[in-house]
Amino acid sequence: MPKKESVEKLRFTFQLREDVIEKARDAVYWTPGVTLASFAEEAFIRLIEQMEKQNGKPFPSRSAELKTGRPISGGADPFKRIKKRGGMR
Repeated sequence: MPKKESVEKLRFTFQLREDVIEKARDAVYWTPGVTLASFAEEAFIRLIEQMEKQNGKPFPSRSAELKTGRPISGGADPFKRIKKRGGMR
């Protein structure tokens, strides 16, 4: 893995399913040298890279801030294409 450049860290707060949190905590507990923050950062990096690869290029910068609150339920799985290609389980 390439050396990571030193960048400012920001707090990022969100809610996850309890079973996902517990699995992450177990994985971190049993993996020496890994913290929950480094685990989450690596997961974000890997998924973003998969999504950019599927997109064919990096996503452009946002033109506005993200909307907060509950998502509009449309029933569609936004990660369906990634899961199909074996990138997510």
